[in-house]
Amino acid sequence: MSKKNQKKSAPKKTQKKSPVKSNLLWLEIILALLIFVAGVIFVNETTKNQPTDEKISKEITEKKLAEKEEIAFTRIEIPTAPTSLPRLGKDGALLTAYFLADYQSEAEQKFYLETLPKLRKYIDDGTLKIYWVNSDTEDKLSYQSAMATKCTQRYSDEFFWKYLDAFYTRTLPLEYKDLLSVTRDIALNEYFFARCVTRDIYDAEVRAEAEFAQSLGVATPSFILDGIVFTDLDAEQILWTIAELTKPENPTDLEDYLESENTATTPKLLHEPAWGNPSAEIQIVEFCDFGAEACRDLQPAIAHLKEKYSDQVYFKFYNLPLSAESEILAESAECAQEQNPEVFWNYYNWLFVNQGKVNLENLAKSVLGLGLQPRAMELCLTKKRYAGEVADDLAVAKRLKIDSVPTLCIDTDCLKGTLTPDDIDRILKLKLGN
Repeated sequence: MSKKNQKKSAPKKTQKKSPVKSNLLWLEIILALLIFVAGVIFVNETTKNQPTDEKISKEITEKKLAEKEEIAFTRIEIPTAPTSLPRLGKDGALLTAYFLADYQSEAEQKFYLETLPKLRKYIDDGTLKIYWVNSDTEDKLSYQSAMATKCTQRYSDEFFWKYLDAFYTRTLPLEYKDLLSVTRDIALNEYFFARCVTRDIYDAEVRAEAEFAQSLGVATPSFILDGIVFTDLDAEQILWTIAELTKPENPTDLEDYLESENTATTPKLLHEPAWGNPSAEIQIVEFCDFGAEACRDLQPAIAHLKEKYSDQVYFKFYNLPLSAESEILAESAECAQEQNPEVFWNYYNWLFVNQGKVNLENLAKSVLGLGLQPRAMELCLTKKRYAGEVADDLAVAKRLKIDSVPTLCIDTDCLKGTLTPDDIDRILKLKLGN
């Protein structure tokens, strides 16, 4: 092609972007970023303010505790009960309960078969005793069932509870022929039992119990614990109430009491009973077992020491029980110290005077004349509040390699065996340089 005929190509035109469209695009990007940032902030704040499982659990627990603290037990007055009532539990039990029975209710049957076994641990450890009360004489079957229990009880309380074990496994209510079948299950004399029931031999006892139950003014069946009435027979509520009634109360718990009284300015020894002069140069420690005759034989020397040298020595007492029985006595001594440090020494002497006659069954009842509260003593022993302190005393003895009683440590000299008042005089004459 010739240069003449060749045409110049037209230059390409550049398209200009619309300023309106460009601005919209930036706005969309900025808006998207703002939405994203706002979303992140919202999620973070929501997560931060959302209660965790731990926080929720804590709030529920605190609410429950607050509800428990607000509970005030309402009690009814219990009049003198008939002596004919059968009982589960020990004489010196801390808590007393009554169960009102008409022998017709499934709730009553459920209480006996399901709830009562859960209370056994408190019955066995001396915390709780339960009296079973016939409460209805109007209904024929209730009256007949009550009469049957009395006819069984005449053999023993043990047979009474054995009878109820079989009675409550049946479908209630039970007719007369069913009552006879229960006696066959527990090998009672059916002929004498039948005569007893049909002739109403224990009518007076049955009616006296029913009058007692009616005087309480509560529905049947009911469980009455320390005057607190449970008509719904809820096992968990009953167990919780027992725990509340038997827990240490301030200032009954001397440790809490001493802390509140500022022990730094008012030093009091919790489980180291002491007498004498705290500033004395000579310190004497007795390691003793309240059940040991040798420790009892040492007491004339201790009495002489207290009478003649109380201004010149400082005397401390440590438990060193060498048997399970002695551990109970040691714990009871700590319980006495808790109630009244001054009365402790009366109790200390009383234990030695009555050595061999004191046990867990009669111990709490015997302290009233000593200026101690039997109920507080029962609670203290039942909860084994000072088992740890007794164990601490044993640990001290072990550390000092003391393994026999009595042992009397005068300063650094630990003397084993029974000493006489003359022995005390000779030793202290040397120690005091007289």
